[in-house]
Amino acid sequence: MKKRILIISFLFLISLQALDWILMEVLYFKLPNYTEWDTSPWYNFIHHRKKIHFQEKDNKALVVGSSIALYSTLPHLINESQKEKKLHAELYSHVAMTPTDFYYYLDDIISHDPEIVVYVFNPADFQLEYLNLTAENSEIPKFNYEQWLAYFHWRNPARIIYPFYFFEDYWKDLPKNDSYKLLGKSFLRMNRFREFFWEPIDAYIETNFRSGRSYHIYSGKIPEEGIWQSGWTKKEFHLTCDSNEMGAWNEIAFIPKDDTDISITYENGRIENLHFDKKGWHSIQINFQDQNEKGNRLKFIINKTSSYKEEERKPYGKDYEVGIRLSQNFCSLEKKINQAYIRPNYLDEVRFENMSLAEYKEDYFQRLYQDAKDRPELLRMKTLSEQKLLLKDTEFSNWLEFSRLEAIQTKLEQKGIRFILVMSPENPLEVVKYKNSRWYNGMVDHLGNQSQGHFYDFTDLFKDPRYFSDPHHLTYKGAEQFTKKLNEVLEWEFEQGD
Repeated sequence: MKKRILIISFLFLISLQALDWILMEVLYFKLPNYTEWDTSPWYNFIHHRKKIHFQEKDNKALVVGSSIALYSTLPHLINESQKEKKLHAELYSHVAMTPTDFYYYLDDIISHDPEIVVYVFNPADFQLEYLNLTAENSEIPKFNYEQWLAYFHWRNPARIIYPFYFFEDYWKDLPKNDSYKLLGKSFLRMNRFREFFWEPIDAYIETNFRSGRSYHIYSGKIPEEGIWQSGWTKKEFHLTCDSNEMGAWNEIAFIPKDDTDISITYENGRIENLHFDKKGWHSIQINFQDQNEKGNRLKFIINKTSSYKEEERKPYGKDYEVGIRLSQNFCSLEKKINQAYIRPNYLDEVRFENMSLAEYKEDYFQRLYQDAKDRPELLRMKTLSEQKLLLKDTEFSNWLEFSRLEAIQTKLEQKGIRFILVMSPENPLEVVKYKNSRWYNGMVDHLGNQSQGHFYDFTDLFKDPRYFSDPHHLTYKGAEQFTKKLNEVLEWEFEQGD
């Protein structure tokens, strides 16, 4: 009887895992991905790495890293400029990716058969917050392993993507309850993926069956004057609608003020005036009555504006006038899929280009430093800034996250894959705090020696801080410039061979 129960239990568990694999590993990821750029990070990372595909004839490069790599690199620019040389670059990135995460992704990275793996990083990626100075030794920082383990074992990557492997390496040092939780996460993908399960489903339903009012990032037709990523327009803007069979669009937009008038001017000079008594989402009818009109270009003028800071509830930084908020796919026939790793360009960053240096600094310090103690979203940035100041006069010494790079390099080289280290640009308003210090120079020397000539330091690439939205993340324009440099690095590395 006991043997029979054991056999039935075993078969049940095997069947459950098989069903889990079919549902969550195969069918779930066949759903069209309508999530937007830099949203649902864990779903999109898993989805994206399944879609990475190189042609055999390509010179294949994977660009690995955290959001710093994501915001620094525009792979499509590399691929477009290198078509003749068949250089193909793909991002392999998610928010807050550490060398430890990178280490646990190695088997998947190797399975894509890249010839070069580029790690784009900032020192912040090495988890500086776990380096402590003690009264007994104020010269050499000590890595706080216990604190690191207590946090890392339950980070999203560990519990969603590699729970069993983390358990396998650290079960001896983890409390039993934490070990059991990791094992529980290891058994079923449904248990792991429930963290984000509904996000792509909600995006699919919103895009195909709802009105497009609930979204993170606008994906409709872009006004010539630009648009905020949340869909807010300027007071006046020009927009060209796609042509559809009906010659008309029944769209909606959010009107932020009562008694608002909107005039729409068509290319043949015809003007339609709309009036809205109450604020809120309203229908906007666009009718191209004359099929011989010059085109579908429209001019919108809104008589009342609102405050961007007020509408988006962002009390810090420079304020801007906004007109109306367009529905997600306004005037567009295309419902875009697989956009999570294709970076758009919005007024959120374009605005920095139009600021004077003094205006940028004022906006920057308001957004990132004003009332920092009372703003949880700035906690890690504040901690990292303080750590860099604390470490700068100490002696550099290796620690766990740096040791990961050595293990990564060894495994990649064993597979015949070249490993390149690229230190990304850092905002000159921040890097001046610790650049060329004892600790910084020691780190650079260590990386240079480890990489054996495959280390590129672009920390000082930009002297103008307006290429940055914060200490480490580049604007779209900054990413364009950095991608040109990365393109040169890849071209050089492929030409040199071994």
